[in-house]
Amino acid sequence: KRRSLEKEIDHSDVDRLLEFVESVSPQPEVVNQLPFYYKHIFLGKPVITKDFWIGRQEELLQGSKALKRFNSGHLGGIAIVGEPGSGKTALSRYIANRHFEKQRIYQLNPPEEGAIDVDYFHHRLKELFEKQGSVEHILQGLPSKSALILDDIGSWWERSTEGFKVINDIFDLLKQAGDNCFFIVNADNRTFQLMNDIQPIEHNFLDIIHCMPYDIESLKQIVLMRHRSTGLKFQYHDKDEEQMSQWQLARMFTQIYKNGSGNISLALQRWIQSITAVNEENLIIDHPSTVSEKALDHLNLDQLTFCAQLLLHRRLKRDRLIRIFEMDAGYLDDQIRTLKRSGILVEKSNGVFYLNTDVQPFLLQKTIEKGLI
Repeated sequence: KRRSLEKEIDHSDVDRLLEFVESVSPQPEVVNQLPFYYKHIFLGKPVITKDFWIGRQEELLQGSKALKRFNSGHLGGIAIVGEPGSGKTALSRYIANRHFEKQRIYQLNPPEEGAIDVDYFHHRLKELFEKQGSVEHILQGLPSKSALILDDIGSWWERSTEGFKVINDIFDLLKQAGDNCFFIVNADNRTFQLMNDIQPIEHNFLDIIHCMPYDIESLKQIVLMRHRSTGLKFQYHDKDEEQMSQWQLARMFTQIYKNGSGNISLALQRWIQSITAVNEENLIIDHPSTVSEKALDHLNLDQLTFCAQLLLHRRLKRDRLIRIFEMDAGYLDDQIRTLKRSGILVEKSNGVFYLNTDVQPFLLQKTIEKGLI
């Protein structure tokens, strides 16, 4: 095991990092005042019906072409890849709902802590289908023209000698049952690319669909559609929502998203961050202040590498972190404690670690700059 000699973060650095995290996060007192349904539609994972669907015409066309090939007898499925929070899961569901009957669509959600054990993967599939026996026979016995969504296949992989076991099993199942069951898998684009660089996998798919960024106009439509479905109203610079012209609305959204990346999840979070107060049925909106990312310069190389692995794997337990990093356990625990104190790392009650979602996009950019991803 190696032990790094990288410098530790001192108390003042932790304070700067905490200030940064607070500056990019919604105000807790405001979020607590929002009705549950408002928080759910912006920060949860609501099912997006066709009435709420905006854009993605190119991606939907790619999906339709792949389905046409599948219906013509071609074996395979599609992979949907994109940045974290780009809408991969929603696009997977929407394509499935467009082409398959609801009762013939099955979705396997990723294990919370990640896993690379094939037996556990098969156990989860049997639970999903509510059947016993071999998974191969279960898939082959599904109703004709069924769809299986494997959400976030990167959670079934890790960068280790045993890391491809479940991924290889997925493609074995696709070969055995892919003529009857259409596979829709999604993954973070960098995780997918890294897997493909280590062991080519893209040839298993009829097409690979990239979730592209939204433009500001589309983000405006998505946010306003969700907001108005709740019945709440907003005020922006003392002007009621109904009094704002289309030009004023466009200008407001340009101010809110001027430094954005077109990422739908980040856009929804940023809308909530723009709410400064909740008065009865009115939300007071103001565009968030410009954020300086210099605080992240206080993270040492090992901590940035740690963050890079969590960006690739999303959620990890301590034993998997030790296996992936091949790092002295005591030193790793020191880094975990520091990142938790800084508000960058979150630990759930079951020991699963993940990066603060408000900070993820900034960490992604920093790790790319450092060549760690």
